[in-house]
Amino acid sequence: DHDPQQLRLNDGRCDRAGRLWAGSLFSPKTAPDAALWCLRADGAGGYAVQHMAGDCTTANGLAFSPDDDW
Repeated sequence: DHDPQQLRLNDGRCDRAGRLWAGSLFSPKTAPDAALWCLRADGAGGYAVQHMAGDCTTANGLAFSPDDDW
């Protein structure tokens, strides 16, 4: 549960494996309530969302290294 006036998805990008990475933005920036998420195919014809990192205030400018190390 969240207040969409304060917490929303801010930035997203697909990696070379086809996964969608999206970060949220916590508007008041008074607490680290934002996070980084990854949406991927689950292998059974559906999708799974995984929480990748937390304790953030803003996710912005997602990028991947050319060798996929980071």
